Amino acid sequence: MTSVQPAVNFSNYQPPGIYTLIDNGPQIAVNSSLPNAVGLYGESVGFQTQVETVLINPDTDDDTPSLTRTLSHQGINTDLLTVTNINSGQSYTVNTDYTVVLVSGTQGTNDASYALKRVIDGHISPGDAVQVTYEYTDTDYYNAYTFYEYDDVESAYGKPFDDNGDIQSPLSLAARFAFLNGAYKIVCVAINPDDDDEWGSALAKLAYQPSVAVVVPCSGDQNLHAGLRQHVDSQSSQRYERRGIVAVDGTTVPVSSAQRVIYAQEITDERVAMVSPDTFKYYAPELSKVISLGGQYMAASLAGMTVAMSFAQPLTRKRLSGWRDVGELQPDGQKTNETANGLLVVEKNAQQLIQVRHGVTTDFTNLNTREWSVIGQQDALAYRMRDYLDAANLIGQPIYSYTLINVKATAEAALQSLLRDSLLVGYNGLKVRQLLTNPDVIEVSFGWRPAYPLNYLVVRFSISLSTGDVSVGTTGNSANSTSTSTITTPSSSAANDFGGPSNTLQSI
Repeated sequence: MTSVQPAVNFSNYQPPGIYTLIDNGPQIAVNSSLPNAVGLYGESVGFQTQVETVLINPDTDDDTPSLTRTLSHQGINTDLLTVTNINSGQSYTVNTDYTVVLVSGTQGTNDASYALKRVIDGHISPGDAVQVTYEYTDTDYYNAYTFYEYDDVESAYGKPFDDNGDIQSPLSLAARFAFLNGAYKIVCVAINPDDDDEWGSALAKLAYQPSVAVVVPCSGDQNLHAGLRQHVDSQSSQRYERRGIVAVDGTTVPVSSAQRVIYAQEITDERVAMVSPDTFKYYAPELSKVISLGGQYMAASLAGMTVAMSFAQPLTRKRLSGWRDVGELQPDGQKTNETANGLLVVEKNAQQLIQVRHGVTTDFTNLNTREWSVIGQQDALAYRMRDYLDAANLIGQPIYSYTLINVKATAEAALQSLLRDSLLVGYNGLKVRQLLTNPDVIEVSFGWRPAYPLNYLVVRFSISLSTGDVSVGTTGNSANSTSTSTITTPSSSAANDFGGPSNTLQSI
């Protein structure tokens, strides 16, 4: 046990009095569990590619070749498997030089494992090392995986475009835009075309992924919107607060502004934003041309931007990376109507930059449900309170009179940390009580004020004519001057005074 030496040496005489000693208390490290990843689910190429070296084992006898070791992955597409000489690159022919043998599982399924066997009269000899290239889709392919680099996404789910320039992996393309706009971590799930509820099953695999903050389906199919809304609401009610961004795809069949408004109103959820318009222009470097993409890829961009910023930061007027143009030139009145009906409009501004017009959700009920960043701050508050209260090791302890003091102090520390990190502006009325009807429950209550986005600036001014400091020139002109005159605006301004001086939250 380490002894602590007093600050005052009492081995020598000291005058009577009170001496103080300050010890630094323990510093409790509270790790934030606030999610910071984008969750994407959608179609991919449906396989991964593997290249491995296999040694040809000695034959069992003169007429019976032996099997090689089992190939590393299950679910191999044996029709596309190739075998070459590791030194010369010479290609070998199936059934002439080698055969593919089922080792376990069911032929042609995701759980099938295979090995090779040389043909006695073929061109492969015992002891040779051959290179085997194959495509595989094993039983784990459709699980959720976390990525920190775009190249890894492409390795797992394929290049976005095929040789004809068509999109072959929407999942990879959406991940590209999320990373371009600041995403640090992405959780991906490829849909399984053999599943009867392929989209629902994929979305379910994102459930309870604690790092996911914003979910985006890599499709412009409106039929997916209801499932996503149910998902984010359900997860949020189970302490996995998250939000979603959806869109429609007008690259094949344009979706009118009126129809987009209807789709947004069908969602009407503070946790879901819907992008407008339905197409955007993108320069694809691998195709060396500008192509039109559906709104779902803009949704992935916005999700990447959301997790890259503080949750208190609005999306309003934020500029997006990687885009060339907006697919539909909309009149200002149409964009205003769309926003007022719950659509998050992305536009090209006067400087020809792609930006968010107003970062809104599909729920326009009031300011608190309308603003994307207010919902984000609400989520940050919930996670921070849980993190601090969990770190205090309060659950599982007996309740004494001082327990309420500890709970209140911990809640206060959490709220102060939110203030420090600018995730709220203020709070009041922090109270803690033990319930009479449920004495094993301690309730914490308080009011909080989010950092509302600055959406509007109203400048008030009036004309004022007065003399005293103004020289009016020669006496010949003095007859045309006014000795004292003031012209002011009417007491009711064009802004209708916003309720007068009493309608002031803060001023300087």
